Amino acid sequence: MPAYAIRSVGAAALALGLVGLAVAAPGSDTPAEQPEQGRTTLSPDALREAASEALRHGDAQRAFAFSDALINRDGSDRTALLIRSRSARDLGNYDVARTSARSAWKLSESSEQKYASSLVMAQALASAGNRTRAQLWLRRAAHHAPDETLENRAIRDFRYVKSRNPLKAAFSFSVSPNSNINNGTKDHGHSILNIGASRPLSGLEYALGVNAQYRFRETQTRAHDLTFAAKYYHYTLSGSARRQQEEDAAGDPRIRIYDGGDFAFGYYEFGYAQKGKNFDHRGEYSFSGQAGHTWYGGDPYTQYLQLNGGQRYKLNNGHDLGGNLTLRRNQGITTADTDEIRASLSYGFATQSGSYLRTSLGVRETISTHSTRVVNDEFREISLNADYWFGQPILGASANLGLSVRQRVYDDYFSVVGGTNLFRRGEREDRTLAVDFTLTFREIDYYGFSPTMTVSAATTNSNESRYNIDRFGVNFGIRSAF
Repeated sequence: MPAYAIRSVGAAALALGLVGLAVAAPGSDTPAEQPEQGRTTLSPDALREAASEALRHGDAQRAFAFSDALINRDGSDRTALLIRSRSARDLGNYDVARTSARSAWKLSESSEQKYASSLVMAQALASAGNRTRAQLWLRRAAHHAPDETLENRAIRDFRYVKSRNPLKAAFSFSVSPNSNINNGTKDHGHSILNIGASRPLSGLEYALGVNAQYRFRETQTRAHDLTFAAKYYHYTLSGSARRQQEEDAAGDPRIRIYDGGDFAFGYYEFGYAQKGKNFDHRGEYSFSGQAGHTWYGGDPYTQYLQLNGGQRYKLNNGHDLGGNLTLRRNQGITTADTDEIRASLSYGFATQSGSYLRTSLGVRETISTHSTRVVNDEFREISLNADYWFGQPILGASANLGLSVRQRVYDDYFSVVGGTNLFRRGEREDRTLAVDFTLTFREIDYYGFSPTMTVSAATTNSNESRYNIDRFGVNFGIRSAF
């Protein structure tokens, strides 16, 4: 396996970790003549200098021997441990390289020492093919970097290792105060179809997710991945929402009292993805397929199969066009079976100020195989979306603004008449306006992760009043800074 050449490790770790941190020998450290032995013996400082010099000149065997002698003399010789790790890695002895670097890390006290130890450990791990663990140690190196230049070197090396790593995983976590966790209606009447849950219930949303892919084949123009994704949303109701339900139930014994777990939602999916270059490398296509399972309120909800295809193309002026098509089949467990088709066209460009704007037009149609259900799942939808990434920081944070407008039409919809058990059939039309604003505080960095805050609001107006919905939320999460 080709050795991982963190280019800055050779420059930074050797210069900083192996030279700047006690490798350079003081003027008094000269070979001491021992006539009674008939030979010359090097002092520890001189031996460190000789070991470092051997490593700089590519003589890993000599460097390893010198560092081994120093460690046999003093097992807490941190500089010797770094030299032994580097030389063992060059010799292909990755176990020794890792254990030596870890020992050096445990002995590190200053930021400079922790930075150098982290880089050498990352190099040992990546050379052995453990690129995911190497990325974690490069995050550690960036965190402890004594100055911005060395931090940028660690970040550059992180990106290099990440590009070589066949396994990629991204985790997400967020907490969101939300005014309407159950999609409750602005119309405070109660639906006989969902008694007690029709009014908006405020509370907290907790979301935990993971997206992972494993690249099992790659050429100059094609990449093939196995994918996995999972996400779970859990809710807790506010005190006011609980009191509201108790008051409603006191006046109507039919009304059920809900807790946050009744609205929990989760899914997982496995898939395959391919992407590649085309149109003389001006375009990039993508294709993927997923099979997944969803839960709602702790119970199985649907199973689904999905196919996605996309194409992006860069124009001569630097602008880009994109198109996507998605086909999905939902097999309902506690809901209807549906077939769904979605398509979108997008256009994006950078402004002279360094900002970036992307607009898109989307259409969607869902067809239900159970058209006689009281709640009809068939609809047509058209949407307009715009996303704007600001070129300059706002409040010291990178910022982006999203805006969407959507119209959804149910041609053949059953609805309740006057709160009775009578139903009417007709067209339902929902119009939704949504906006969100996200700040990523990149100046606040902990092991390469930065906090985010998103403020979002949405309102839906419908000709069926119980689908008039308002929602407001603030999302606090974390995001990788590199």
